[in-house]
Amino acid sequence: MAMMDIDDLHGPLAAVARTVRSGGWFVVSMVHPCFPGNEAGLSSWLPEGSYFDEGWWTSTDHNPDGVRIRVGSSHRTMSTYLNALIEAGFSLERAVEPLAPVPTILLLRCRRAPAPAT
Repeated sequence: MAMMDIDDLHGPLAAVARTVRSGGWFVVSMVHPCFPGNEAGLSSWLPEGSYFDEGWWTSTDHNPDGVRIRVGSSHRTMSTYLNALIEAGFSLERAVEPLAPVPTILLLRCRRAPAPAT
């Protein structure tokens, strides 16, 4: 639950890729990037913006007691996340959206590419 709070997505993913052994798993749990949120304040993007407005944001009007007012969020589209994982050497094995009227959480199970045979 931190990838959407990190400005530099590629640096941390490269560090994770160096740490996870060949064939190992990396599991991501995050606020779903495809939906604007709900009354609990789980929003991936600026309430006045759109899904395609990538970048860091914070809002005093969006759940004033929540984390987005304190630390903000770095919204990215689903394709940005998936392509960054692929570029870091991971393949997507499974995606899960826990049951909700509108999905607010996204879970991704990725596997580190096996090392080439020598």
